[in-house]
Amino acid sequence: MMAEGEKRRGLSKSCALLIVIAGIERYAFKGVASNLVTYLTDVVKMSNSRAATTVNTWSGFTFMLPLFSAPFADSYWDRFFTILASSSLYFVVCITISTNLLLGSTFRKSLFHFVFRTSSPLIFSVYRLQEKPLCNCSNTASTTTSKTLANENSCKNSFSGLETVKLLLRLLPIWTMLISFAVIFQQPATFFTKQGMAMKRNIGSNFKIPPATLQSTITLSIILLMPLYDKILIPIAKKITKNEKGIPVMERMGIGMFLSIIAIVIAALVEKKRLMTSKKMKTSPNSSDPLSIFWLLPQYILLGVSDIFTVVGMQEFFYSEVPVRMRTMGFALYTSVFGVGSFVSAALISVIESYTKSRGEKHNWFADDMSEARLDNYYWLLAFTSGISFLMYIVICKHFKSSRSGDDQ
Repeated sequence: MMAEGEKRRGLSKSCALLIVIAGIERYAFKGVASNLVTYLTDVVKMSNSRAATTVNTWSGFTFMLPLFSAPFADSYWDRFFTILASSSLYFVVCITISTNLLLGSTFRKSLFHFVFRTSSPLIFSVYRLQEKPLCNCSNTASTTTSKTLANENSCKNSFSGLETVKLLLRLLPIWTMLISFAVIFQQPATFFTKQGMAMKRNIGSNFKIPPATLQSTITLSIILLMPLYDKILIPIAKKITKNEKGIPVMERMGIGMFLSIIAIVIAALVEKKRLMTSKKMKTSPNSSDPLSIFWLLPQYILLGVSDIFTVVGMQEFFYSEVPVRMRTMGFALYTSVFGVGSFVSAALISVIESYTKSRGEKHNWFADDMSEARLDNYYWLLAFTSGISFLMYIVICKHFKSSRSGDDQ
């Protein structure tokens, strides 16, 4: 009987299909997110700052909605209908974005605003599917058990609710310090891409590298370096730290935060060099060529490495620190870090532009003319604020006491 039970726990066709759907959804989402800032500036004719703010706001909604919707999706909504309906609508919106390019400019802007306002709500259920594709098989059994326990322990549950609020408040300082990491992670889809558009992108005489393509470097870095992380780094760390996980979760997140700060410092240095090259070309056109887009690779690769440490660590941290009955909320807390980070990034851009533009267009950090923009100053500001958050994170970690028990590990 045990052997049969073990066989049934294998990857079924339905679970495999769910993984495929989640993979396709990621492909579609990344395709839209990576090219959205280019579309907004080149087609919709938005300014650089407004396009970046729009992308950050859109991204913020997609990450924040699971925090509010996940409990309803788990407790009240039918999973099959939710996935089917949202996937269908998701498909329609992606087709709408594509066919939008074939329409006239008069209709284009209104259609974009429709897509912008409706795409975020359509994404959340598939996003939730991505986070827990293999857990639905036990949903029926766990729901039945939960209903039985609810009838027997109503008084106890009221007390547990109070304890849950206290638990979430305990996680708030860590959650807050991680927002700076999320702000840095908004840059590849916005200003890193705009950087690339102002650099030399030619390979040969006929092909130009799309600047959004470099965002795939983050994913490739994760794919290539994750085996080294699992097979080499973690075993060595286990011997050194005597910890069964090699690197404790909170230290892992800290390493990723530090690497993201290094990445944004490199981005500032590269942008400074690009501006110097651009000014030299204006004064002496034949003395130098535009800076190659491949100078951006180090900052993308470092963000990929930081993703391995911090993003995976965040998922494990929030999942293990919440009670078993709130595991969905744990995943939502993880996504909400990036949601709030996106909104903070959008607000920061608006405030900085308002201040710098008031001193004259030449002082505008986000000027549409990339030879006049001062993205390097913006990156230094992000590095400074992230450095402060990192130091505060270290202090908080020293005083943080994990609530994990043996059952939750």
